[in-house]
Amino acid sequence: MKSFVYQLPTVMGTIAAMLVTLLSVMHETSPESCLVKTVAAFTVFAGLGMVLRYVFLSLEEEKEQKANHQLGSTFSNIPPGTPLSELLGDEENPSLEAEEPTAA
Repeated sequence: MKSFVYQLPTVMGTIAAMLVTLLSVMHETSPESCLVKTVAAFTVFAGLGMVLRYVFLSLEEEKEQKANHQLGSTFSNIPPGTPLSELLGDEENPSLEAEEPTAA
């Protein structure tokens, strides 16, 4: 997704410029007018693409930071040398210890 987000301003500006150029040529406007409209459309939509790129990247960065913070807080509280059974909350079942083994 990130690769497309970085290309968003160029893609939006180019598509808008091509559409405006096509419509200007279809309506037989002067070449100078067509050029001005095309440049204006590219500039406006490339700017809009830059704003959208900033928004998408900041949302994704917040999402990654939140995930890293949750993961980091989970592992930072565990002291070294803690047994796995304690971390998983496994306790020996007292009912099994009370039973005596049966002879087969």
